[in-house]
Amino acid sequence: MVLASFHEEIYDEFQRMQAAGEVPSEFMYSPSYSAATTFYILQMLKLNVFFGDKMCVFQLPMEKRGFELATEGFGNAAHRHNLAVHYWTINDIDDMNLLISIGADGIMTDYPHRLAEVYESYIN
Repeated sequence: MVLASFHEEIYDEFQRMQAAGEVPSEFMYSPSYSAATTFYILQMLKLNVFFGDKMCVFQLPMEKRGFELATEGFGNAAHRHNLAVHYWTINDIDDMNLLISIGADGIMTDYPHRLAEVYESYIN
């Protein structure tokens, strides 16, 4: 299971519960927007070595507020921190192809049959 939310207060409560032992330490979460923004800025400045949040995955849109998040560099930096990168909600075939080509670990879509066809073209 991976906790993901658009609401910062959910993350705050989860971290409180985990620190109090109310949630197993193995329970994983994707970061809030502020943590994702921090990682993005640090990796752009080549300072992501200082990123220390405990998480397992980024679950992001391809772009946010004019910042391109779907880049090979971002994915590589995340992978160096043993973080997976998932993108949402990807319904366009060209976007699916781009994400697969840059090494995205996951793609969330409203059209899984499209994604299956795109993915099949890579493995055949």
